[in-house]
Order: sequence, then C-alpha cells, then structure tokens
Amino acid sequence: MEVDQLHRQLTMPVSDHTQIGQVRRAAVALSNQMGLDETTQGKLAIIATEMASNIVKHAGRGEVVLRALRDEGPGIEALAIDRGPGMADPDACLRDGFSTAGSAGTGLGAMSRLSDTFDIYSYPDKGTVVMARVWKSGGPINPSCQVGSICLPMGSEQLPGDAWAVDVEPGRLLVTVIDGLGHGAAAAIAAEKALQIFREHHAETPEQILGKAHEALHDTRGATMAVAEVFMGRQQLEYCGIGNIYGAVVAPSRSRSLVSLNGTVGHELRKLRAFTYPYPAGALLIMHSDGLSTRWSLDDYPGIFQHHPAIAAAVLYRDHSRQRDDVAVLAVRYRP
Repeated sequence: MEVDQLHRQLTMPVSDHTQIGQVRRAAVALSNQMGLDETTQGKLAIIATEMASNIVKHAGRGEVVLRALRDEGPGIEALAIDRGPGMADPDACLRDGFSTAGSAGTGLGAMSRLSDTFDIYSYPDKGTVVMARVWKSGGPINPSCQVGSICLPMGSEQLPGDAWAVDVEPGRLLVTVIDGLGHGAAAAIAAEKALQIFREHHAETPEQILGKAHEALHDTRGATMAVAEVFMGRQQLEYCGIGNIYGAVVAPSRSRSLVSLNGTVGHELRKLRAFTYPYPAGALLIMHSDGLSTRWSLDDYPGIFQHHPAIAAAVLYRDHSRQRDDVAVLAVRYRP
C-alpha cells in the first residue's frame, strides 16, 4: 500500500544564510505540485525567504514548516517557528520601517501583505511563530472551520507514522488522529490504512469507524486512533479513542481532557465506547499522538486562544515535542 506523500509536511532547520535558499526552493516546488499560478508561487517564494531570513537575523535558529492545504484549499501553509527572544509588541513589528536588527524593517509587513491568511504569536523570551497561507482561489473552502496541524516523522525518517484528517459537513465536524505503532514505513502504512477507513466511512459514528479500522488493520503492525464528532447544534462532542492519543476541548474558561481506552487498533481491542462532552462555540479541539508530552496548558501562552489554531499547534510542537518519536498535533476551531 502506498502512502500519500503530498499530505506530509516538510520541515527545514534554519540557522544560517545558506539555508534560506533551500527553504525558498522547497516552497516553490510544493506550490508547483499544488498547481499554484506563477504570481502565487512568487508570493510564496518571498514569504518563505523572509521567514527564513528573520529566523537567522532575530532568533539565530529555528525551522520553517511547509504544508499543502488540499482539503482546506487548495493552498500552501508556511510556519516559521523559533525559540528566540520574541517580541514585546508584534503589531508594531508588522509596520514597515520597524526593525530591531538594523535592517529596512519590511519583512513581517511584506509577509502579511502577500499572504491570504496571516497570523503571528510572539512572547518575550519564549519565541515566535509566524503563519502565512496562500490560496489557489483566494480563500479556504470552509472558513467556518480553522485547522492547524504539525505532522512530522522522527529524526531521519522520510514519512511520519502519524496521520490526521478532518471532515466538515453542515453542522457536523469529524476529526481523527492516528499513530501507527513504532515509526518508519511500516508505521506509515498502518496509519494510512486507518486514514483510508476514516475517509470511506466518514458518515458513520466514531465507534463504527474505529471498529472498521480494527478489522482493516489486522495485517499491519496496528495503530492507536481516536475519532471525535462535533455537533454544533447541540454544542456536543462524541469521542472514541483507543490507545495513547490525547484529546482535549480547550475554552477560555475551562479545559477538559478526553478519555481514550487501552488497546491497539488492528490487534487488541476489548471494547469500544464513545464518551460525550460539551463543546462550547469557538472552543479549540486539540488532539495529538504520544510524540507530544501531555504536560501542556494553553494558559501558559497569554492571548494564544485568540489566534489561528495553527499557531497553537506550532507552539505545542515547539515546546512539548518529545523528539524521540513521530509527532502529530491537530488543533481545530469550528464556528458554523
């Protein structure tokens, strides 16, 4: 079974000027694959170049993560992630002419103007995350559903053994995060097979989807998997999880962890049970594999709840990745 490589993200470390061109070329290559026109490709090339340049100038080191936005777009997302000194006033830094490095001070402003969707989160002594998106047709298909994700393989592996997907229908949102056991190609195949089941049976309940995935993964090394179904009319979430996929509903007033049961999809599954939780309008649904520590709280990041979910996913990855396994972090906000 082949693994869908266009859904994977590309991450490129940035610590010196020689890597800026690599980031730009990777962005252009991905936009070519997505069929973006020359004008949009040119915008993305400038955005990627400015992102990498700013990391070198202001943070010393960091990474740029690129993602093809197929289900949401189509388009391309670029994230610049660093642990540098951060900014006390990001809005001021967006104004042309503002500089802390003796440059012309046009980088962030240029990125903002060239992007169809732009966001920045920075805090003194904690670092900065910049998100820029360019769309093939000017905007996302479902603006009511904002999705942010990081899904990357461990170390030198080419493919992540983790996967995720989001399905949006009127009044209903269905989300999954999957972790193929171990890492490498065999884990990626297990995750892709579970992802295929999710897509084929997206009209069914989380319990039914996990049951079908269990049957389909017998000939793989197996996976942990969770499926969440949100009904906005009832402001309610149904969650069914097997293994160490972590889920949480995060609202400004309260965060609630979601329960997963022990087992391995495809090999050991004693029972399936969905749990029901309230899902306040505008809440963040965050789900991730065990490549991320569960010892996080968005309360540690003042103001982050007001930003795009991609910012939350990137910050959690930056500060809580275990660095010894594949990692998938998914953050979703649904406002129909």
